[in-house]
Amino acid sequence: MIGRYNMRVEVVLVQRERFVVRLARVDTEYEFGMSLQMKELLERLSKCRRCGEECKNLDSHFSCPGRYREVVHNGKVIEALDDLYMILPKAALEEFGSQERRETSRRAGFMRALRIKRASGKYSEKEVSALAKVQGWRCFYCLTSIRSPIPFHRDHYVPLSTGGTNEIANIVLACLPCNSKKHDLHGDTFFASMASNLSDERSRELQALKSAVVAWRNRPATRKLSEIVLEVAAREADGTDV
Repeated sequence: MIGRYNMRVEVVLVQRERFVVRLARVDTEYEFGMSLQMKELLERLSKCRRCGEECKNLDSHFSCPGRYREVVHNGKVIEALDDLYMILPKAALEEFGSQERRETSRRAGFMRALRIKRASGKYSEKEVSALAKVQGWRCFYCLTSIRSPIPFHRDHYVPLSTGGTNEIANIVLACLPCNSKKHDLHGDTFFASMASNLSDERSRELQALKSAVVAWRNRPATRKLSEIVLEVAAREADGTDV
């Protein structure tokens, strides 16, 4: 697990010989903050804008007695007295940018995990296995095989970011390319766009797969999951539509 530090960092000013970053305190229960690798980079390369001293410890400079100086960015004066501004040499911009790209990916992963934690409902691996059989081990959006060892993603049909739940009724199994392209689109929108790019025969096959999943979701709640799994497996073995 990536270690995190309770500060958020962003570039606010780039000049010919240097660039300036702003650090602000965050609550790491709700925000990613920054990784310990980014903290180490800043403590290794930056100087405090307030006192001009090399930064060996970020926390110590929040109480730095040096005079606060305004930072101008895009013609606007940023007045954030509680924030910390650090100066880095322009030569470090590439290293900082490379680390920041990794931070962006980690931040997105953290926010997704947070949305899942906050979302209502949950599902089991047995339900995922049953869904995979209903889908015939094919991607819900393009019909590509998702049988092992090909990894599949558990896609939230209605995105968590727009109020979707974490229940199995909101989960479809998708290949990595489709899940990446869908991003935060509603499942209906992405499904329609994918179906429009298929031949008539493949589009009908995709619609049939969607109908099978909908029918499976609408089965009586009183039926045991084990019964559903066995029935799906039997129909699959007989070549009968689910």
